[in-house]
Amino acid sequence: MDDKCSAKGSGDGGSVLFKKIACDPHRRDFVCGWGAACIETCVMFPLTKLIFRQQLEGLLVKEALNQLRSEGAALLYRGLLPPLIMKTTSRAVMFGMYNEYKRLLGCHGPTFTAKHALAAFLSGSTEALLCPFERVQTLLQAPAYQDQMRNTANAMSVVRPYGIREFYRGLTPIILRNGLSNILFFALRGPLRDRFGGKVASGGGEGGGTERTSTSSSTVANTSSASTSCPSCSAGKAPSASTSCSLCSAISSLSGSDSPSSSSLLSVSPSMRGFVADFLSGAVLGATISTVFFPLNVVKARMMSTLGTEFVSMRHTIVVIWRERNRSLKELYRGVNLNFSRSLLSWGITNAMFEFFQRLLKTEGDCDR
Repeated sequence: MDDKCSAKGSGDGGSVLFKKIACDPHRRDFVCGWGAACIETCVMFPLTKLIFRQQLEGLLVKEALNQLRSEGAALLYRGLLPPLIMKTTSRAVMFGMYNEYKRLLGCHGPTFTAKHALAAFLSGSTEALLCPFERVQTLLQAPAYQDQMRNTANAMSVVRPYGIREFYRGLTPIILRNGLSNILFFALRGPLRDRFGGKVASGGGEGGGTERTSTSSSTVANTSSASTSCPSCSAGKAPSASTSCSLCSAISSLSGSDSPSSSSLLSVSPSMRGFVADFLSGAVLGATISTVFFPLNVVKARMMSTLGTEFVSMRHTIVVIWRERNRSLKELYRGVNLNFSRSLLSWGITNAMFEFFQRLLKTEGDCDR
């Protein structure tokens, strides 16, 4: 008896905690950002590993694929943990802290204002505190340190004697990249989602994106049927033979006018449209933003690829790279095609899954009650 009561109490406590997380937009954004990044990293890791092998050994796509195939499926996800930790933490901070900074700055309403832009930049700057992960990952990929550093833990131990400053080498371009990227992302993803048809599916988007509320499936179904059916249906009356519209007739012939599946035929389509709109808006925005700020990644990689050398400014690094690449934008953007394709997929997945988890937590948490 006591065991049953204990189990019930434990279950009630878990339900209360889940409801607190699911129905609190500040906590929910952290959780949804983490979950979206987890799925995106796991899905994209094989492609990332393939690209890394090409960069590391100068292989063709076919050669890199054959190399990974020869190693077997068991080793395909070897090395997943460091980028998984970094990416999930980074996305949780990006989405969660944006909401927190909006609250602290008193951002109200759907319109994207200067305060929203400041909140986005600050969330990107906070995200830059994770610079040591990016620093170590860059060193692990640099050919000059292949023999000195075996894995993430080993790389950390090699860098540690140089002091904390060495972990944050290249911080300036990261702050600029993250901050400016976040401003564009949060300002445009709501309107862009609406352009792809997401407004119909979700009941309207907002400029900031994260504060958009999803319309329940039943409401969407009723709205859809009201806008496309006959006057009798719109008024909630049973359609007569003389007044029923073609849509009502089609549904009746498929599943019967009183069948629950008639409403599900209408409710599935808007939810799918919403998911596709989230994916497309995230993909287009992510790929475009990553292309615009690609030179900052080039500068960051150059600054981070050395260890124990003199610290140089971002401006000096830009001048050196510009001269090395013959003052050519084409050479400065070398490798951008692959970066664009990868960003297209990764940000599409991230944005779609973030919104999916938002809707899921709101529904499972019964937040409307």
